[in-house]
Amino acid sequence: MAGISAELKQEVARQDCFLCRPNAALLVNVGLVGYLMAGLGPLAGGYAVVATHQHLRGLAEVDAEARRQYAEFAQRAALMLAKKYGGCFVVEHGNMAVCGIAEEGREHCFHPHFLLIPDARCNTDAFLDYFGEDQRPFSTLAEAINFGVEQGQYVLVGKATGPFYVCIPKGELPRQFARALIADQLGVEELASWRDSPNPEWALSNAFELRKLAVQHE
Repeated sequence: MAGISAELKQEVARQDCFLCRPNAALLVNVGLVGYLMAGLGPLAGGYAVVATHQHLRGLAEVDAEARRQYAEFAQRAALMLAKKYGGCFVVEHGNMAVCGIAEEGREHCFHPHFLLIPDARCNTDAFLDYFGEDQRPFSTLAEAINFGVEQGQYVLVGKATGPFYVCIPKGELPRQFARALIADQLGVEELASWRDSPNPEWALSNAFELRKLAVQHE
């Protein structure tokens, strides 16, 4: 366990795309076009990430069928977490550098991924307040993604059961934008940045619990 923990601590300093080569200790299960993993910097128990197998500049680079499969895989994972934890919030940002990595002298990685936050307290209120009328609801995650990729930059948010809102920013967003709003809702503002608070031991524990959960839902 200690060796794995030390390895996970090194994830934060990786210069390559960690979503292209996910750490095996965090991997939960694999689908046709994407995979589920426990995320570093957990905001809640069961915190997870769904990412594409391909390293893309955005989901507009794949066809509608691939986007549908990816969206359905992500939504199944979110519903699995919602059943276990009483709710699950879904966040995705398309082609937007909102993690602040450029401030550290490295190019932002646009590898598509969803954040899944399994906590019933998470909601869209703060996001919709922030974007005002620049948002649109959709009943399915696939519909939301297909609309979002046509806009270029967007932020997609919603509960696992929907609706899913695609919000259109008018300019650059603050670093760790989505995580900061969620951390505020959960009362864990100090965890907003996963790089500042990676919590690898917690992430490893999450991965163990998520793998057990995934086996139960096979």
